[in-house]
Amino acid sequence: MHVKGLTVATFYIEDQIVANYTDTEMDFDGLIDIAYVHVRTGGYVEASTGKSIWDATCLGIYLGYDCDPCIDPFDYPHSPSH
Repeated sequence: MHVKGLTVATFYIEDQIVANYTDTEMDFDGLIDIAYVHVRTGGYVEASTGKSIWDATCLGIYLGYDCDPCIDPFDYPHSPSH
């Protein structure tokens, strides 16, 4: 899929934990494999901390395609700067 937009963060998942989270704020114009891209969904604010909690959903599954993201669902990381 060809995507043109803004990358706001990069990270990878290691042992089901977000690692190397980096705010990026950079333009993106290129091809992606939607089985390996995750988007924020199902957000809410945790009352005790005031922190936003999001689910990470595979973009391909979110769009209704039959794909295998090769990773279990995980909590989308909270940006340290937000």
